[in-house]
Amino acid sequence: MNALSTHPDWCRRAGCATTGLHVSSTVNAGDMGDLLGVDVALAKLDGCEPPVLHLTITEDDQAVTYLLPVGQARALVDAITVLMPA
Repeated sequence: MNALSTHPDWCRRAGCATTGLHVSSTVNAGDMGDLLGVDVALAKLDGCEPPVLHLTITEDDQAVTYLLPVGQARALVDAITVLMPA
Protein backbone atom coordinates (compact mmCIF):
# COMPACT_ATOMS: atom_id res chain seq x y z
CA MET A 1 0.00 0.00 0.00
CA ASN A 2 1.49 3.37 -0.93
CA ALA A 3 1.48 6.26 1.54
CA LEU A 4 -1.13 8.33 -0.30
CA SER A 5 -3.68 5.50 -0.19
CA THR A 6 -3.86 5.93 3.60
CA HIS A 7 -4.97 9.56 3.31
CA PRO A 8 -8.63 10.38 3.98
CA ASP A 9 -10.37 11.60 0.81
CA TRP A 10 -10.70 15.07 2.30
CA CYS A 11 -7.00 15.46 3.25
CA ARG A 12 -5.16 18.39 1.59
CA ARG A 13 -1.94 16.32 1.68
CA ALA A 14 0.03 19.28 3.04
CA GLY A 15 2.73 18.14 5.45
CA CYS A 16 0.83 15.14 6.78
CA ALA A 17 3.53 12.71 5.64
CA THR A 18 5.86 14.24 8.23
CA THR A 19 3.39 15.33 10.93
CA GLY A 20 0.85 12.49 10.73
CA LEU A 21 -1.90 15.12 10.91
CA HIS A 22 -4.42 15.09 8.06
CA VAL A 23 -6.38 18.34 7.61
CA SER A 24 -9.11 19.24 5.14
CA SER A 25 -9.58 22.57 3.43
CA THR A 26 -11.16 25.16 5.70
CA VAL A 27 -14.76 26.17 5.06
CA ASN A 28 -15.99 29.56 6.21
CA ALA A 29 -19.45 29.27 7.79
CA GLY A 30 -20.44 32.90 7.75
CA ASP A 31 -20.64 36.17 5.88
CA MET A 32 -18.82 39.48 6.11
CA GLY A 33 -20.37 41.56 8.87
CA ASP A 34 -21.40 38.56 11.00
CA LEU A 35 -20.97 38.98 14.74
CA LEU A 36 -18.52 36.04 14.85
CA GLY A 37 -16.22 34.42 12.31
CA VAL A 38 -16.74 30.68 12.06
CA ASP A 39 -14.35 28.40 10.17
CA VAL A 40 -14.50 24.61 10.11
CA ALA A 41 -12.22 21.84 8.86
CA LEU A 42 -11.74 18.13 9.50
CA ALA A 43 -8.59 16.88 11.19
CA LYS A 44 -7.31 13.38 11.95
CA LEU A 45 -4.09 12.03 13.41
CA ASP A 46 -2.69 8.84 11.90
CA GLY A 47 -3.97 5.87 13.88
CA CYS A 48 -6.81 7.83 15.50
CA GLU A 49 -10.43 7.32 14.56
CA PRO A 50 -12.72 9.06 13.89
CA PRO A 51 -11.66 12.50 12.67
CA VAL A 52 -12.57 15.63 14.62
CA LEU A 53 -14.18 18.87 13.54
CA HIS A 54 -11.67 21.71 13.84
CA LEU A 55 -13.94 24.66 14.74
CA THR A 56 -12.47 28.14 15.00
CA ILE A 57 -14.57 31.03 16.34
CA THR A 58 -13.17 34.55 15.83
CA GLU A 59 -14.38 37.72 17.51
CA ASP A 60 -12.54 41.05 17.37
CA ASP A 61 -9.38 39.35 16.02
CA GLN A 62 -9.35 36.87 18.93
CA ALA A 63 -9.61 33.28 17.72
CA VAL A 64 -10.51 30.25 19.82
CA THR A 65 -10.27 26.75 18.34
CA TYR A 66 -12.27 23.76 19.51
CA LEU A 67 -11.80 20.14 18.48
CA LEU A 68 -15.22 18.49 18.37
CA PRO A 69 -15.64 14.74 17.86
CA VAL A 70 -17.52 14.09 14.61
CA GLY A 71 -20.38 12.40 16.50
CA GLN A 72 -20.83 15.48 18.66
CA ALA A 73 -20.65 17.73 15.58
CA ARG A 74 -23.44 15.65 13.98
CA ALA A 75 -25.49 15.96 17.18
CA LEU A 76 -24.98 19.74 17.02
CA VAL A 77 -26.27 19.79 13.42
CA ASP A 78 -29.30 17.76 14.54
CA ALA A 79 -29.98 20.13 17.44
CA ILE A 80 -29.77 23.19 15.20
CA THR A 81 -32.12 21.50 12.72
CA VAL A 82 -34.66 20.93 15.51
CA LEU A 83 -34.38 24.54 16.65
CA MET A 84 -34.45 25.99 13.13
CA PRO A 85 -36.35 23.65 10.79
CA ALA A 86 -35.99 24.31 7.07
